[in-house]
Amino acid sequence: MKIVVFGANGKVGHRVVAELLQRGHHVRAFVHSRSNLLPQHDNLEIVHGDACSAQDVTMALDSIDVAMSTLSSWKSSGEVLSTWASLVVNSAHATPALRVVSLTGSAVLQPKDHAAWYDYLNRVVLRIIAPRVFHDGAQHIDILASSSLDWHVLRSPVMRVKPSHTYQLSTHPPLPWQTIPYDAVARALCDIAEKPRVEHRTPFIVPY
Repeated sequence: MKIVVFGANGKVGHRVVAELLQRGHHVRAFVHSRSNLLPQHDNLEIVHGDACSAQDVTMALDSIDVAMSTLSSWKSSGEVLSTWASLVVNSAHATPALRVVSLTGSAVLQPKDHAAWYDYLNRVVLRIIAPRVFHDGAQHIDILASSSLDWHVLRSPVMRVKPSHTYQLSTHPPLPWQTIPYDAVARALCDIAEKPRVEHRTPFIVPY
């Protein structure tokens, strides 16, 4: 498959690129600035652009099977995820078979989640300390859900640089103290991109 990775020079993004290349995919790495984290590879194309630019996003989606986002609003002044999602949906007429795989935090809950009281407390805390980040993650899910695209959003707890291990996808949020390796999140995103059918649209990733 030919896959574009938005945010490819980030902590998750460069790991996703490496994993996809190892699996034999053709990867278009969409980056905002130069990065030394990306490898040199015959199947890798690096393009520079702005994930909030309609022109740049439309060009990045040309001849693509899967659009993957590892973008984040934490260090941005704008709503990066929701803007990106809107641009992808608006470009869908040119790529109706496009699969979209995105990433956000586990505090963004959905109505059918099997959430406990402490999960709602975790959401309240995030809405207090980072309201823009929380709103951006939630809104980008709503935008994708309103489209006709084949979309999935992986919801992750805090990510750490630590030895990788197996993971599972669940409708139950991770426990408040649980963390997950960056490498496990990268593998999960790639697995979702490859699977012909994924049971849940917005699974949580939890350690296994």
